[in-house]
Amino acid sequence: MRFVQLSGTPRQHLFFNPLIRHIVAGKFVGYMALRPGGRYHFFTIWPIAFEERGLEAMLSFLYEDCNVPKNSFTLRFMMHISESTNIIGTTINCLRLVTPHFKSTADVVIKEIMQLPTQDFSCFPLEVVNVNAEHYWTEMNTTFAGWFCPDPLCCQGYENNVLSCCRGGKSSSGNKLRLSSIFPEPVSQVFLQCYISPFEYGNLHGSAARYDSSSLENYPLLKLDILLMPHDSLEEPKSTGDGFVIEAINGEMQHLTHLNVHPNQLDEMLLPKATDYLYHNTAATTYEISWRSNHGSAHLCVDKTSARIISGAPTASTGQGRNKNSKVLLEMLQEIMKNTLARECLKLWVIRSSEKLQSMFTAWLKQ
Repeated sequence: MRFVQLSGTPRQHLFFNPLIRHIVAGKFVGYMALRPGGRYHFFTIWPIAFEERGLEAMLSFLYEDCNVPKNSFTLRFMMHISESTNIIGTTINCLRLVTPHFKSTADVVIKEIMQLPTQDFSCFPLEVVNVNAEHYWTEMNTTFAGWFCPDPLCCQGYENNVLSCCRGGKSSSGNKLRLSSIFPEPVSQVFLQCYISPFEYGNLHGSAARYDSSSLENYPLLKLDILLMPHDSLEEPKSTGDGFVIEAINGEMQHLTHLNVHPNQLDEMLLPKATDYLYHNTAATTYEISWRSNHGSAHLCVDKTSARIISGAPTASTGQGRNKNSKVLLEMLQEIMKNTLARECLKLWVIRSSEKLQSMFTAWLKQ
């Protein structure tokens, strides 16, 4: 993917900083709002303390708009936490680094995050939420942390060229391919799910003219998953630090591997090709591209959706912040997210192709 460093000084979101007090204290942070017109927000921060890794947190933000499905998105963000961390500000700054092709989606996410009413956030000990949920999500975060960043000390000292696990060497080409040199060191995962139209990304290669415009207008939106792991490591490191790309269709790896690929090429490689393939092949439902390197990986997945992509969302005429049903709805949405997350993980080629990852996720799902 192509990342761009915006000029100027990023706005400091100091009003979010008080949240860190609750996270450091091991408290769950949650917010849910059901609004007229089929829109709802579901925002959580789950802290998880590791004896060997310190304190980490998983931020999840689900926004669904039944009237304008293209505005719907899911964001997940995981990072190491300290008392000085501004987790919301860091999340926003990372979203500002996305490729220009995804800037409009990132802008929607940033806008919704900045409009969250922090005064309506609920903060309470994890065991108060739900004992079973606490255990399940703790196991989930433990599994994810072991995948996203196997060695929590891997990039400490990177700026001084003192690396503990940069197995690909210190060549200039290897350094340029490090996602960890783009994102802040504490960030171990950025996941963004959004919806795109075939026509929108068919234009990347000038292919829109080949489509029938009326059929494209009626074609369901495609779901795009973007998973970035700056500290992911290969189980069997390559002798070179250059990245490579593997394609998979319907979960099956294609006999085609692209060598010496920079992550900023992924969207241009994937989106036109995936759009064309899914549009013209009715049996195909999923198209993936996985960029791997000795340190860091990026995964893009395009899925077909049904005509009605918003499902499972609770309905309410209105409701906001804390109310007597908020805990019940919160637990219901957690269950929806848990099941959705399990399906999303198990469909990924990068997990199915690894015995280690398969065993990790199988053990997690049995909890």
